[in-house]
Amino acid sequence: MSGLIEKDLRMLFQNKKFLILYFLLMLVMFLNGDASFLVFFCGFFGLMIASSSIGYDEYDNGYPFLFTLPITRREYVKEKYVLTFLLVLLFWGFGMLLSMIKMFIDPLTFSYQQVYAAGIYLVYVIFLMFLILPIYLKYGGEKGRIVIILAVLICLCPIVVFLNFMPAGEVNRLILWSQQLPVWAYIIGLGMLWILAGFFSYRLSVRIMQHKQF
Repeated sequence: MSGLIEKDLRMLFQNKKFLILYFLLMLVMFLNGDASFLVFFCGFFGLMIASSSIGYDEYDNGYPFLFTLPITRREYVKEKYVLTFLLVLLFWGFGMLLSMIKMFIDPLTFSYQQVYAAGIYLVYVIFLMFLILPIYLKYGGEKGRIVIILAVLICLCPIVVFLNFMPAGEVNRLILWSQQLPVWAYIIGLGMLWILAGFFSYRLSVRIMQHKQF
């Protein structure tokens, strides 16, 4: 698996124009943006650059050649999840470092809410990873982007309808109830959702690759 990770990293970081654009955007956000959103942007960029490796693999009939090597389809899927998780952590950590520098330069921008938001952003990006990877493996890079947009809209529609038709007093009561929950309840709840989502996402991705025709 280490050989696949090295192969993907070499391909991904050959696109120097894209990396330069990323660093320019990051510089603009560092100077003018919110510190916690900078962390989200870095983590999300790590997710996008890692998942784009699937598009590189399918380009120019790359899959048939790739699976002549001594790797299984399950190992290929495992490598994608490991690579994406590592890059998300790497870029998220880099964003955390930049946000701390920004807060050190301007202490007035520091708040514990921003630190809390940075942790929530990491959880959110990992959940996006669990959604994006199976779709990319199923539909490829180009079609996958369209399917992801549709999937996000489908997931958001019930929430929007629920909030619009639910009485305002009930919504406020629900918000107050969630604010009163202890931190450990959030950690346990998100941790369980994280594990379940990762398990089903990985199993689905393996199933997709085992039935994929090249």
